Amino acid sequence: MRKVLVSLLLCGSATLAGCATRGLDITPASLVEQADQFNVAAADAERLMIVRNVMRARDRTSMIFTRIDSFTGSNQSSISGTAGFAIAEGGNNDGLGPSLTVGREASPAFNVSVLNDQKFHRAIQSSIDLSIYESLLNAGWRPNLLHTLFIERVEENGRTFDNDPSELADFAAFQSWLNQGRDRSLQVCAKSNPDALSTPLTTISDLQGIAAIAEQDLEIEEDEDRPRTYRVVRPSTSRWLAFDCTADNTPQTIGQSLLGERGAGATETSAGTVAGTSSDGIYVRSVEGVLFFLGELVRAQTPDAPVRISVDRGAPPQPIFVVAPGARPNGLVFRHEDGRTYHVPHPNPQARGGDIDRTHQVITLMLQLIGMLQEREDVPVTQTVRVLP
Repeated sequence: MRKVLVSLLLCGSATLAGCATRGLDITPASLVEQADQFNVAAADAERLMIVRNVMRARDRTSMIFTRIDSFTGSNQSSISGTAGFAIAEGGNNDGLGPSLTVGREASPAFNVSVLNDQKFHRAIQSSIDLSIYESLLNAGWRPNLLHTLFIERVEENGRTFDNDPSELADFAAFQSWLNQGRDRSLQVCAKSNPDALSTPLTTISDLQGIAAIAEQDLEIEEDEDRPRTYRVVRPSTSRWLAFDCTADNTPQTIGQSLLGERGAGATETSAGTVAGTSSDGIYVRSVEGVLFFLGELVRAQTPDAPVRISVDRGAPPQPIFVVAPGARPNGLVFRHEDGRTYHVPHPNPQARGGDIDRTHQVITLMLQLIGMLQEREDVPVTQTVRVLP
């Protein structure tokens, strides 16, 4: 038997010009498509960082924070082909055998930073600024959702309300304190409280001196009690938590040093006193404390019975953070360090009332807080006691 093999380049000569690759898409992915894929990957990575640290808090192990600094990548496509014609003795044994190879190659790369320096740890271990607390409430975040996440405990008239999901009775008592018998929701109160740094001034005609004062983040204001008399002040704002900001209370510090520096712009000082004992007050968590709280929340609940709260006055109780065992096609799926697979359900836009799951909203909030802490310059050394007027 004699066999002759003739190899021709597929579609490479006039005799095979009639063949084509109709229906075969080998166009490299567009820039828009690649950018969108990287965006989705970055979003999933950041969300998963929060969820993993919550799970580590559940397991009471150390937390690690990372940040994706940049994404780069390329996407290439190629096509090659051959046609072989085999001639053999005997009838009906000849045949044309084409061979086609298509390839697409993507080469993404990214840089990840580990947030592990002293400044970052001091920031996440310090009490959440009441100025940030206030801005979140003003931005429309559900008040009781923030209060449940941020408040560690309340001491009022000799009684302590621990916001601790590992003790469901204490947790329920705190929710009752937060929601019942009040005319309005708990809020952050603010009052301008500048520090006078100079003796009274009767003239301010020195423009060069005024410019020098402004460069040091100071201001010149008129004395309310003495018209046409001025003083140099350092801007400052006192903030505290209360159900009624119109109450006549003088803000003062209880126990520990103030949070933040008294400098440019509005910074918080402390909280106000309550009728009762001098230890009465509201104690606000750090960002790390919020993650540990969420870890205890996940530990305390079961997939069929997630912990629920009323995120606003009169609202039906809703799950605030759910991590369920197993995989789900439309959820954030991951394999945890305990060797088991878990998922965070994707939000259901059709959910209403008590079926609304706040998990992804809480993840977004934690990412915002950590992002703000990365750039902070006024990192406090100690936590601050918040007192309820």
